[in-house]
Amino acid sequence: MDKSLIIRKYDSVDKAALLSIFESNTPLYFHPNELILFSDYLELFRETYFTLLEQESIIGGLGYVISADQFTADITWIFVKPEKQGLGYGKKAVNYLLIKLKSILSLKRIKVRTSQHGNLFFESFGFKGIHFEKDYWASGLDLYEMEINLW
Repeated sequence: MDKSLIIRKYDSVDKAALLSIFESNTPLYFHPNELILFSDYLELFRETYFTLLEQESIIGGLGYVISADQFTADITWIFVKPEKQGLGYGKKAVNYLLIKLKSILSLKRIKVRTSQHGNLFFESFGFKGIHFEKDYWASGLDLYEMEINLW
């Protein structure tokens, strides 16, 4: 992995590039109908979304949402360009986010909803499966709901 990975707060000028990268990850990781949901998410949760850059080029993103009771954080919309997958960028991004979230003292747990293409990745960080649903996202795209308990 190139050491020049930058993780910074999302800026609205990143949106077109992120939507394009998102589309490049369909239909394997996301159902095409989720593109509009992700686009809307960027408008609603821009303060807790991060853009991943390699040498000033956008290569992906990830974010989080904290529940109203402040006890649970959900990792949201994590992805990188297909040609950058397997190079450690996602691992570095999740580690960054976990450190950030673990510093929020009220949090009891961190959750993620992923598919069979991401569950082993999240297991490597200590996430445990709490719910499974076949064909949840679309035919052939299963739901794996996972969490880490903090205290």
